[in-house]
Order: sequence, then C-alpha cells, then structure tokens
Amino acid sequence: MAIGVAAGSGLICGLLNGFLVVFLRIHPFIVTMGTLSIFRGLALISVPVKSLPAQGRELPHALTAFMGYRLTLPFDWTLFGYTLVEKGTFINPVPMLIMLSCVLCAWVYLEHRVGGRELFAVGGNEEAARFSGLPVERIKLRVYALSGLMGGIAGFVSAGHYGSANTATGLGYELNVIAAAVVGGASMTGGRGSAFGAMLGALVIKLIENGIDVIQVVNLGFLKLRVSQEYGKIIIGAAIIVAVSVDRLSMYLRQRQRRPELEPKPENQP
Repeated sequence: MAIGVAAGSGLICGLLNGFLVVFLRIHPFIVTMGTLSIFRGLALISVPVKSLPAQGRELPHALTAFMGYRLTLPFDWTLFGYTLVEKGTFINPVPMLIMLSCVLCAWVYLEHRVGGRELFAVGGNEEAARFSGLPVERIKLRVYALSGLMGGIAGFVSAGHYGSANTATGLGYELNVIAAAVVGGASMTGGRGSAFGAMLGALVIKLIENGIDVIQVVNLGFLKLRVSQEYGKIIIGAAIIVAVSVDRLSMYLRQRQRRPELEPKPENQP
C-alpha cells in the first residue's frame, strides 16, 4: 500500500504539472518551480513531525529491512589511485537494483516503443510533430505523469534506504538532476538523450561529490589545495555550462553541414 501511495502521489503531482503546461500554456520552468514550492509547503504543513521515526511513529519494518539489506564488499573500490570504498564496507544493493530496473524499462520505452519515438519527435520539433499528426498534448502530459511517477518511487526508495523520512530530503537536488541529464548527453533543446546516459551522468555527479569528500587535499606539486564540499557545487555548475556549450556547438556544426545540402543548386545557363 505504501508503494501505491508514494507512486500515486507522484503521479498526481506530475499530471498537475502537465495540465498547467499543456492546457494553460504556462512555461514549464515556471510551473515546475512553482509547484515544487507548493508541494514542499504542503508536505511541511500536512505532517505533525518533520521526520520519521519520531513521537512513536516509525517506518514499516518490512520496508527498512528490505531496502536496508546489506552485502559486504569483497574488494577495494579505487579511482585514479584513490580508495573510494574500502574492502569490507557494507553496501545496500536493493536501491541500486531498483534504479537499474527503472533505467532498463526507460531504455526499452524510449528506444523500442512507439511512445518513446513520439517523445523524441515532440522534443526535437513540436510543430513538425503536430503537423505529422502526433497527439502532442497527450504525449507531453504522459511525460509529466511518468516524471512524477518516478519521483514518487524515488521518495519511497529513499525513505526505505535511509530508514527515515524527512521533509527536507531532496533539497537542492534540482541542480544535480539537470547536471546529470546534460552530462549524460541529453540536449537542453530537446529531441536527444538516453536512459543509460542519464544514469551515467548521475554516477559522474555522485563520484564528484564523494571524490571531494575522500580526496580533501589535491597536491599540484607547487601547491596543495584543500577542497571541501563547496568545491563540488563549483564543479557541477561548470559541468552544466560545459555540457550545454558542447551541445550548442555540435548543433551549430550540424546545421552548417546541412546548409549546403538545402541550398538550391544553380541551373545550367545555355
């Protein structure tokens, strides 16, 4: 039941966003930022405590036991000579398996189903998709609904994984989500991206954050630079700018390559 409530709540929130964007023609950025504040405020108002467990209220034991199932890592996990995870560390495989399942389902939908191809068509050129007879409004509404559904599932998994539910969970994740998408190859103008690319982008962002916590000091030979979590925000912001710049540059180069093909060839004069 808890899974249904979490996923259903996310689905309803996504449908509301889609309704405001599709039928009231409000800019998506304004809608999502506005409803983000509204939903967060409703969450703060509707619960008597800011986190669980508290005041005799606890999360279901079955949820925390399932999500908290642990395995022991049999080897050291290193990156560029730095040990990120030591041998013998406990890991929780269940959230990762759920994530991989969602990514696999998204990949099948985007790459091998008609609905996924319609989504890319609308993202690439909405007017061309409409002239082609695609139900653009329904497709966009479907995208917002799926986004809300995934958000609900993520909240459920987070509560089970950490063994607690807090109204402040997810604060500041908006920038990380955008960074993961663009680093993973998604185009900010739409029409291009992949589920596996988004997953890899999220892994890169998380590796940056965890790597900064592990490294702490960068030895440049002539200078020792102490790094803290604040440097991660700088790197993530720079990654967004670089990824979007590369995307815009590649789009410009593709347009230049197509331009000679579109120009009419001069007719032979007698």
